[in-house]
Amino acid sequence: MEKVSAFALAFALASEAAAQTAPSQDPSAVQAPTPVPAAPVIVRTGVPAGFEDISEAVDTEFDLTFQERRIGSFPGRLENGNFTFRDPAAVVAALGDAVDAEKAREFLAQPLLANEQFR
Repeated sequence: MEKVSAFALAFALASEAAAQTAPSQDPSAVQAPTPVPAAPVIVRTGVPAGFEDISEAVDTEFDLTFQERRIGSFPGRLENGNFTFRDPAAVVAALGDAVDAEKAREFLAQPLLANEQFR
């Protein structure tokens, strides 16, 4: 499904506005204003080249910091705005006595929000 590109829409509207205000080649000619479309102009575009796989799952390493201490890097998967650790038990073991092991393992076994807005 194609998505509407806000940039493409803004560009199309700006181009149309510029065409309406461009001076005429013949100073004696009166240019009638271009009618404004009744419905908004919708520009559809596909995924830009090189970004075809941006919505696919990614296997990667996650750096984990806990209470201002770097715990380590752990393999996991980033998918649909969530991440999951491949081996939650390894993460819990690295946290040691700082957490309740059973609760931490249960929590880390589920998909967690990636918080991409904080990158």
